[in-house]
Amino acid sequence: MVARRPQVVRVQYVDGTGPACYGAANVPARAKPARATPARTITLDLASRIEMLEVVQTVVSHVVALQALDEEAAHDLDLAVRESVVNAIKHGNRGEPARRVVIAFVLGADAVEVEVKDEGTGFDPDAVPDPLAPENLLRAGGRGIFFMRSFMNEVGYRFPDSGGTVVRMVKRLKR
Repeated sequence: MVARRPQVVRVQYVDGTGPACYGAANVPARAKPARATPARTITLDLASRIEMLEVVQTVVSHVVALQALDEEAAHDLDLAVRESVVNAIKHGNRGEPARRVVIAFVLGADAVEVEVKDEGTGFDPDAVPDPLAPENLLRAGGRGIFFMRSFMNEVGYRFPDSGGTVVRMVKRLKR
C-alpha cells in the first residue's frame, strides 16, 4: 500500500502564538487588531484541488476577524485570495493534486500580506489579456488577475529559480 500525502500538510502560526491547528482556534467575530505586536504568519500547504478552497476560505475568515477588517476590506481580501489560489491550482499546477499550493498570510499592524506559491512553470503577467477589452467582455473567465489588482493595494509576481510562481498581495488596513 502506498502512503498518500495529506491534502493539508500544515496550518501554523510561525511565531508560535496560536494553537498548533489553526482550525482549533476560537476567534471572536470582531477581535481587536494587534497594533503593537510584530507580524504573525499563518501558512497553509495544500494539494492542488479546488475542494481545498474551503480550507482557504476558513482561514481567510479568521484573518478577517483577527485583523478586525471592515466589510469592504474583508470582501476584497477574500476575493483576491480566492482568485489567486484558483489560478495557482488551475493554471500554475494544472490541477495536478500531487503538486502543492502554499499560502502565507502575514498579519501586520498596518497591512495583511498574502503570498500564494504554486509549482507550475510560471507565466508572463503582461501577456494576460485585458478583461475589459471589447473582445473579452463576454468571456466566462480571465478576470482573476484583474480582480486581484482591483481589490488589493499591491500585487506582484516572482518566479523563483526553483520553479513556480509566487503571487504577493498586500491589503493596507484602514485604522
